[in-house]
Amino acid sequence: MDSQFQPRHYLDYIAQPIELTSRKRLLTEPEAVFEIGQSFDGLPTALAVSRSVNVRDPVLGALRRPQQLPVSIQTALVHLETAVKQHTIAVGIHSIFQRKFYETNKKIPALLGDTLLTKILGNISPMVLPEDRPAYPIQSQERQENSVLLNFRDLTQVASGKPETVPAVQQTQTPNGSAVATFGRDTSVFVSLDDQEILAVPFSSNNNGLQNARVIVWESLLGLPSTKYAFRSSVDGSIEEGLLSNQVRYRWALQQASAIGWWVSKADVAELLCRLAISVDQKWHSHKRVHCDLKPGNVLVTPSGIEAFDSMEVAEGETSIGMTAGWAAPEQVIGKAITPATDVFALALMMISLLGGAIYGEERSIIIPTQGEGRKRVRLLADPEVWLDPTVIALPTEARVAWRDVLISCLTMNTKQRLSRGSIFAEKVTNLLSRWPLPGYVSVPSGPGSLQKVKGITDKWVWVVSDIR
Repeated sequence: MDSQFQPRHYLDYIAQPIELTSRKRLLTEPEAVFEIGQSFDGLPTALAVSRSVNVRDPVLGALRRPQQLPVSIQTALVHLETAVKQHTIAVGIHSIFQRKFYETNKKIPALLGDTLLTKILGNISPMVLPEDRPAYPIQSQERQENSVLLNFRDLTQVASGKPETVPAVQQTQTPNGSAVATFGRDTSVFVSLDDQEILAVPFSSNNNGLQNARVIVWESLLGLPSTKYAFRSSVDGSIEEGLLSNQVRYRWALQQASAIGWWVSKADVAELLCRLAISVDQKWHSHKRVHCDLKPGNVLVTPSGIEAFDSMEVAEGETSIGMTAGWAAPEQVIGKAITPATDVFALALMMISLLGGAIYGEERSIIIPTQGEGRKRVRLLADPEVWLDPTVIALPTEARVAWRDVLISCLTMNTKQRLSRGSIFAEKVTNLLSRWPLPGYVSVPSGPGSLQKVKGITDKWVWVVSDIR
């Protein structure tokens, strides 16, 4: 059948199927492959650990690869390989509270990749002009997914206790229970070798045990009813579609496919952003606090909903402790008082990314102070306008005008004229969606890891992420 959906993730049928092992294997062998969670499409995610060190080839190379080794050298080489293996199986292993854990060499961003919302909307704010994007490289997460802390808050004075369920990128809890921004990009994954627990642990835990550890939350598209897949048949090249919610059919499709892809409707993503706005309103705005770092990289999509994490945790009326370039509201950039409308600014930017809108207007240059006696120049749009191209988003003129008015009311520099909090943003957008449902779909890139067949099980596939030392 003809399809508007063109699958672009090609399946590798030449590669040997992987063999899943027990995670306890890491206590006796340098290598292991075992399940650690669920991927975005409902398939398992497996961690492939490799700590092997090849000492034989360098030795033989140094000896110019003789046809036959003297018995003494052969014996010494066997002893060396045994000693090296004993060393490698101890690498990354920690004993904490009489439990064994393996700490991944890769940090969470490198191991598990972007959040689902980042894959759908992108990590670059629509405020950033194309000519400015070399300063915001897509490959680098440092500028777009890390908050720039303007001054450092003591993040170490937090209560320890039993791990709680929080996002994959670590967030810690202050004694009063509120979430604060952390150095989440430095968060390691700790895999329990005694049970099924997978933890996100900030900083180095060698001296602090599992202080501040949190259980990793696995993102999923299964909560979005529109999510579909399309696959190209390996037999006749035809393209077929199906709903991801039908997991039995999806696994069957993988057996027939040479390539596959995933899509979600723009209407579902817009509704998801409304649910995010309501969640932020309930968790922060209702308590006179502001998240202050909303962006696709600080949001998780789960089967039951959507939630923000890594909050700057700023009280209403205070100045922000930091920002993420491109996603920050003007008052954050110039050090003015923060309100819940600061979060509305970022929510609108995410919606504009979904709609493919263009932000334009008069640009002003402002000098702001930095640490010490430093200063720097920043550029802001005084009164932003939003253009929705009908060739990009197929809405009638009346709908585009209505969307434009709501979005502009979220971006104005004057916070008193901006939509004041997340619940009002959600109400306005929900009204627009009920009158003019958004047409179209957006593709969802694959991963994290590679999709591979499992040895000995006909219809089982897993996403494999690698941790090589």
